[in-house]
Amino acid sequence: MFDAAHGVREDHTSQGGYIAFFATDEIFQGESHFHIIDWRSFKLPHVARSSLSAEAQACGESSDMAEYVARFWSCMLRPTQNLRDHLDET
Repeated sequence: MFDAAHGVREDHTSQGGYIAFFATDEIFQGESHFHIIDWRSFKLPHVARSSLSAEAQACGESSDMAEYVARFWSCMLRPTQNLRDHLDET
């Protein structure tokens, strides 16, 4: 999950953030248990000229984090697999 806010900081720059967690499919039916893996709240690296631009930047950051988590768990679950094979997975 990610979110962003346009021009809300004291210097009128934008703020972004994301949270990554593990959960079962039950989370889509209502309340469920979950485990937070990572979260971040940060000043967006580029000037956002609109709310959509701020959201796109936050989405990009969260997408990078999600790919990292997926590759990390791939390495943890198959530690003897060649690193190149982990990186080539899509």
